[in-house]
Amino acid sequence: MDPRPVKFLFEHHLLPGILDEIGELASFVRDTEHFLMPLRQECFTQLIQKQEAFLRLHLSSRQQEWISSRFNRDYYFSWPKGRLTRLLRNSLLVSIYSFTEHSLIDICRFLRRKDVKVSVSDIKGQNDIDKARIYIAKVLGASFPDNSSEWAQIQTYRRIRNCIVHNDAYIDKGSPDRRPIEQYAKDNANLLRLDKDSVLLEQGFCEKMLDVIREFFILLSQNLREFIERNESLLESSDREFVNTISVES
Repeated sequence: MDPRPVKFLFEHHLLPGILDEIGELASFVRDTEHFLMPLRQECFTQLIQKQEAFLRLHLSSRQQEWISSRFNRDYYFSWPKGRLTRLLRNSLLVSIYSFTEHSLIDICRFLRRKDVKVSVSDIKGQNDIDKARIYIAKVLGASFPDNSSEWAQIQTYRRIRNCIVHNDAYIDKGSPDRRPIEQYAKDNANLLRLDKDSVLLEQGFCEKMLDVIREFFILLSQNLREFIERNESLLESSDREFVNTISVES
């Protein structure tokens, strides 16, 4: 068994590994948006050219206003390249959320106590992040930042993710997730919109999501350091598989 203490492994391997992966995801998001940029520019150029062609037909002001309303960013998303933009951004959100779930579960497994026979997989909950919260706060007795703004935003990301995965980004007016997503769209109009009951992610949404998740893990780690210091003699250093992995890498 690796002789290094749990606190050392947490601060120098587990937490930095999570933050490094967030940085890699952020780099991938930037690369994806860089790929999409010329596609958007090309489509908008075509839209403007078509709009100008229509407006040269000596139409009435009302007709011109109607045409102008047709050729906007919502219309862009109906184009094949616009649909590609939606698909890639939605995929990024789902991947980032899955990473968050897996990271929380990894932390739960790492902090296993010798005197606790319950594992995080035994927890009943609606989703993995809820199970992790219950396990850390109720089973292990550590402080969990569930009153933080970051955690509240992660709950909204969960709702958006479920909307995308289970209903192709469509959100019914009667859905319990409708109001929280509408409120988020109202507060962050530059990041997310609802268009005809469909969720549309804007450029910058995934970058913001990663910023929030990074701050959440930093906040959680501050709480867990105190827990580790109080309970290190009861912690198994934990997950043998994790410790063996660290030993091989070292």
